Amino acid sequence: AEVQKAVTLIHGASDSLTTMVREIVEYVQLESNPHLNVILTDLNGIVNAVIAELKDESTKKNVSLRFENFETVNVSVDPEKIKSALKHLVADSLKRSPQGSVIDCKIRSSKEGSTFELSREGEPMSQEAMTALETGQSQLHHQRNLGLGLAFCRTIIERHKGKMKIESEGSKTKVVLEIPKN
Repeated sequence: AEVQKAVTLIHGASDSLTTMVREIVEYVQLESNPHLNVILTDLNGIVNAVIAELKDESTKKNVSLRFENFETVNVSVDPEKIKSALKHLVADSLKRSPQGSVIDCKIRSSKEGSTFELSREGEPMSQEAMTALETGQSQLHHQRNLGLGLAFCRTIIERHKGKMKIESEGSKTKVVLEIPKN
């Protein structure tokens, strides 16, 4: 029983370390290749693909991923990088959401551009982590309340001349990604 417990702990630590190394490598690759392959892209399709890829993880955690889209939203973006950014954002939200909760995703379009909004309940971000993320000081700082995934997402959105905003109050957190029209 003790050996099994030790093996389980080692396996969990190994998974965490693997995730951290993967995030660092992905972030370094992003920094070393700032080029964007911008094309007109269906943002709804990207969000649906991200939700489909994370379905098993959300099912294991018993967290519902809801996506509300009222209109077709075409944006000029690098679809691979935007998909990666959204996947990091939703995966981070899954980690922080309690069992039985819901993560709501919405897309809106306006004359200025498009907005992706994610709302969730659960573990809030610390003020220190939010400040680090907003000021760009989070790069390669893997804190308990701020994984590299959010820094990665922020960097990609900024490369598209967009903005990432985070509001965290109590157990509710809302992340808004603004992508301007080109």
